[in-house]
Amino acid sequence: MFDEASSKENVENLVKEAKQEIEALVVKHKGREIDLERTKAKTVIAKYLTGLLDDIKKNLKKEQHINT
Repeated sequence: MFDEASSKENVENLVKEAKQEIEALVVKHKGREIDLERTKAKTVIAKYLTGLLDDIKKNLKKEQHINT
């Protein structure tokens, strides 16, 4: 009977540990997804800002030609 109780406790402890490991993996995975989304957003923003800077440079060149 003691062996059964001990075995049951071991199984319960293993189940708890497994649940904690699964939760840790889920959190880690969500963190990776967030990092991927941030990277994608940074790329899109960088492209947009590069386009704006190019437009500003073109406009400045046009103004310089008009003023000279």
